[in-house]
Formats: sequence, structure tokens, C-alpha cells
Amino acid sequence: MEILSVFDSAFKPYGKVVTGMEDTCKEILTALEKTPLPAGTDYVPSEPLLQNLPAAVQVSENLYGGMPVQLGWCNGHNTKLNCLEYHRDSEFNLGTQDFILLLAKMDDIDENGKLDTAKVKAFRAPAGTLVEVYATALHYAPCHTDAAKGFRVMVALPWLTNTDKPALRQLAPEDKLLWARNKWLLAHAESSEAAQGAYVGLVGENIDRFYLTEKKRRPITMNNIPEVKLGIIAVSRDCFPIALSTQRRKNIVAAYGEGLYECPITVENEKDAAAAIADVRAHGVNALVVFLGNFGPETPETLLVKKFHGPAMCIAAAEGDGDMINGRGDAYCGMLNCSYNLGMRHLKAYIPEYPIGTAADCARMIRDFEPIARGIIGLKNLKVITFGPRPQDFFACNAPIKGLYELGIEVEENSELDLLVSYNAHKGDSRVAAIMDDMKAEMGEKVYSDMLERMAQFELTLLDWAEAHKGDREYVVFADKCWPAFPEQFGFEPCYVNSRLASRGIPVACEVDIYGAVSEYLGACITGDAVTLLDINNSVPQYIYDEDIKGKFDYKITDTFMGFHCGNTPSCKMCSDCAVKYQLIQHRLLEPAGSEPDFTRGTLEGDIAPSQITFYRLQCDSEGNLRSYVAEGEILPVATRSFGGIAVFAIPEMGRFYRHVLVQKRYPHHGAVAFAHCGKYLFEVLKYFGIQDIAYNQPKSLPYATENPWG
Repeated sequence: MEILSVFDSAFKPYGKVVTGMEDTCKEILTALEKTPLPAGTDYVPSEPLLQNLPAAVQVSENLYGGMPVQLGWCNGHNTKLNCLEYHRDSEFNLGTQDFILLLAKMDDIDENGKLDTAKVKAFRAPAGTLVEVYATALHYAPCHTDAAKGFRVMVALPWLTNTDKPALRQLAPEDKLLWARNKWLLAHAESSEAAQGAYVGLVGENIDRFYLTEKKRRPITMNNIPEVKLGIIAVSRDCFPIALSTQRRKNIVAAYGEGLYECPITVENEKDAAAAIADVRAHGVNALVVFLGNFGPETPETLLVKKFHGPAMCIAAAEGDGDMINGRGDAYCGMLNCSYNLGMRHLKAYIPEYPIGTAADCARMIRDFEPIARGIIGLKNLKVITFGPRPQDFFACNAPIKGLYELGIEVEENSELDLLVSYNAHKGDSRVAAIMDDMKAEMGEKVYSDMLERMAQFELTLLDWAEAHKGDREYVVFADKCWPAFPEQFGFEPCYVNSRLASRGIPVACEVDIYGAVSEYLGACITGDAVTLLDINNSVPQYIYDEDIKGKFDYKITDTFMGFHCGNTPSCKMCSDCAVKYQLIQHRLLEPAGSEPDFTRGTLEGDIAPSQITFYRLQCDSEGNLRSYVAEGEILPVATRSFGGIAVFAIPEMGRFYRHVLVQKRYPHHGAVAFAHCGKYLFEVLKYFGIQDIAYNQPKSLPYATENPWG
């Protein structure tokens, strides 16, 4: 199953995106951020934080024509379909994070009251997008797009919907579906609702979003990024009650839920530390939480960080879960000594912004640590494989390798000829046919059939090269010289193949951009999702801004730009009408004027789908210093009217960021794009690796050092 955007025309039978209520949405989103985020999924029909907002009046008047309404929330973490429900009225959803709706139509229910889950469609709603789900559309709890962030989704419905089921004498077959007031439910046999007696009306697969892919049919299998196994070790100072630290550790594990290994040893001394390290290693832990349940022992707790083989985080307990005599742990103080001793030993540990918290707070910090740990593990075990030098007179992608070695990344340099020899050796390989079939399944008719074999052969060449050349590294990225000689010698442009590898967590950076490849990979690790590399390419024309952006979105024209590249963005991040086409610029350069495109075919072109994004880059400057930038924004649902893989981007204060970061600090034109707001996690990983210059798009109230105060 493919995940489409709510901006896609395919969403129209199910609902619509509501515009014109941006101020109302902002008010709701601010309050929604204060609601709980459970480890599972929870639903509250009416939330006072939302119900008492002036915005609730606007929802009643503008969305329901003055009907009494309830504003509640559905929050947490979920990947499964489990059930589908419907009401007699539309439902309105608004999320603080991107979320996925699994939807079907009422007329998909057959005469026996059953619905085949093969008829369910998946739609992604970007954060801050107000979505109406029609009364005729079956829906249920959202699915998260980012396990670290979960979802917080406002649910607006007519008053008393989803409250206690009324007493009902069954008169019609539909009556057996009534589960709550104004709520008719079809459950899957695997769901907890079915176990509670709900009508089992869903037949087929209980859909899991992890087996879906954005926009296209081929599942995303990110098999080139680390799997993180988290573990927690509690420490205790011998003059404080050990039971206090142990119980606080248990409370965190309970608050976190599945996926956090609890070391049974509470560490008081060095022998305890050695035993605890041996225990977590035996249980496959590769990312460690050192928890100060009380003041903590300075030497053993820092030895845990030193002797552990992966990234470690240090957090500490807040008071309040016991009396203030025998139940006081003083971990607030102990964290200071812990950080001091880490510094004396020159040890790196991740310490959150405010590392003191309750069990629920600590569980949230650990969830935030997971993508950070994945990024650290990934970079430490990465090899960059290059083919060829940068294109002639193309200095932008030239950067010292020194910075990669400082990060612990290995580099293997090869020529284009090496790649061509390997490609030719794969001609006639029996495995090519399966890749051709996969390409056809992904693109349907929107691919050149006469080129399928060549493109599949190239994909196999890269995959085999990665496996044969990774050496003692676990993960691989590529950076290759994709023009001008490549299309003439290989007979196609490599962009579509590059996009397919990126969807598996194997970025292939254009134009031998080694730091672009590493940047992409870091984003893939953090998000667990496909990424891309784009040119920060062209300004948005005034007429497009006036027609499609002004008055609809809260951006100045200088906040917008178009991100573009020939066609390397994965299809799962493109609008549904994307297709394999030809590279117009290379056609002008390499093929006779007026000729039909031949070997310049092979790019994946179309508008990139609307989404939250983070635009970022890690770079080594001409002096050999590593630096970076991170900026969060979004891809707007605005047609580009152009060619290539392209989108209209909006980043707050982009104009100033462009001048005082990108230009002032001499960054190249390539930027990596992650399809989520992940700046927090990127910043922490970069900081962990010692990057001191991490720029961002500063608000207008915070001038850049080089910004002229008089304009």
C-alpha cells in the first residue's frame, strides 16, 4: 500500500484540507502541545485545555455551522489499523506532528457487514494541517510517522460523540456495529477492541504502517541504518538508599513501555559497573542510559560511559516520589558531579537540555535519545565510497577528507572506469530481472521500458559493490560523478537508481558530494526514513507567490525558494504523478539540438510532496574545520510549474539565513533534506561530535553577527 498526501487528489473522496483558519489552528496547536503523549494510544473526547479556547467557538461556528462541538485529542504512538469507525458527521483533525490516516469508504462495506482491508488507503497529514474526514469515510486512531515524537492530534466532533453507548434495541444489521454514542465500529480480529466484544468486521491484513511506503508501492526497507537497542543502568551512592534508585529505575521502564532493557544491577562500585556492562552487552544493548536514581557514585557512573561500546546518555531523578527524609535522592546535585567527572576523563556522553525528571520525563528523554544514538552509531560505522572526481570546473563539492576521518568515517576512492568495469561485468546477471520487476511495480507505466535492464544492472552493481567493499564498516554511502561522461558511457542518467537506493537508507550523492552523502545518511539515521539531496536552487517567481502563497501561508517571498535536483529524490517523497523522464540540462549539453532524448533519460521528475522538512548540511571548510547548519521549514502544496525533482520550500527568515549563513560562511549549493522536523536531534548529534559552528535560521529578533543593524 502506498501513503499519499492529503493534498493528493486521491484524498478527495475521503475528505479535504481546510484553509483560512490558520490563527485558530495556531491557538489549538499551542494548547495541544500541553496534552499527554502516552507510550501507547489514548483518546479523550473533550479536553478542557482545548474546549475552553476561543478557537473552540470558531470550530463550532465555521466548521459545524454553530452546532455544539467537542474538542478532544488522540495522542501517543501507533502503527496498526486495528479498527475502523464512522460517525454521522465529519470529523476534523489537526496534529502537532505529521500523522497518517488509514481510511476506507462506507460503500466498501459489503452486504455481510465486512470490509476487506485491501480497500483501505493511507494518507499523510503534515503537522499544522487542518483536515476534514467526511462522515462517509471510515477512520480510527492515527499512525505516527516518527516513533520518537509520536503524535498529538486534535479530534473535533459533534458534542457527546464517542461517549457512553446508549441503550439500544437492535432493529437493523448496522446496530451491531454501534460501539459508543455516534460511533459505529468495525474491528480486526487481532485488535483489543475485538477481544472486548466489538464486531469483527475487518477481514484481511491488520495493516502496519511500517510496511507502507510514501506514494509508491514498494516498501521502504531501511536496511543500511543501525537498529538501536536501548538499555538502562541505575547507579546509587552507597550512603543513599539503593532501593530508591532501583525503584525509580523500574518506574522509568514502566513509563517507557516495550523496547528498553532494564539491567537488574544497581551500580554502587566499580565491580558493579563491570558486571552491569557485561549484562547489557550480553543482552545486545548498543545505546546506554546511565540513570542517577540518587546522588550517584562518581567513579563507577563515569566508568559505565567509558567502558560501554556505544553512545551513552546521563539523566537523573527529580524528587517528589517519596518523603523528603528517606525518600530524597539529591540526584540534582549528583548530575553536576557526574558531568564534572566526565569532563576530567574526556568522555563523551549525551546530556539532555534539562536532564532531571520524573519517570515520565525520563521516558520522554530516552525516546529522544533513540534517534540521536542511531545517528551516532551510524556515523561511527560508516564508509563513503566515491567514483570519480567532481565534474570539471565544479568546485562546490570539493572539500577536504580530513573532516570525515575526524568523525571516524572511512573513505574509499575509485575512478569512474572502475565503476564501468563492474557494471559491464553484471551484464546478463540473473538477479537483474527481479530488480526490473520491482522498478515496474514502483513506477507502473511511468518508466522507460527499454532502459529498465540497464538501470537494474546499475542498481545491482552498486549493491554488490557496497557489500564487497564495506570492509570492517557496517554501513555504506556513495558519491559518484554522474555527469558529463556517465550518461554517454552507461547509456542513461543514474538519478532514478540513486533515488531507489536512498529509499533504503543508502544515499548516493550527486557530483561526488561526499559531505552531502554523509549529511543525507545522518538524516536517514535520525528519522529512519528516506532523505534527499537538493540544490538550493532558485527563487520563487513573484506571480507564483502572489497566486499560491500570499495570504494562504504566513511566509514572505524571501522565506521561500525552490529546492531542485535532476531526479534523485525517492518516489516515496514525490507527488503521485512523478515519472522517470530525461534530464533537460544534460540533454542541452550532451545531445544534438532538437533531437529526442536518448542517454540523458533516467531522472525521476515531478513535484516533491508537501511535508515538514529539515534542510541541513555538514561541511568541512577550506581550512579543514567542520561546520554545519540546520533549518526547519516545510514544502508547500504549491505547483512549481517547472522540471526535475523540485518543490517550493518555505523556511522562516530564509532570506537572512541565505545571506548570513549560506553565503557568509561559503556553503556549497547542495543541502540535505529530511522529511520531518528533526533539527533537535541533528543538533545534538553534531554537538556530540564536537561541531562548534552549528548555524540555524535565526528569528528576526536575533540578528546575525554579520547582519547590518541599519538594513
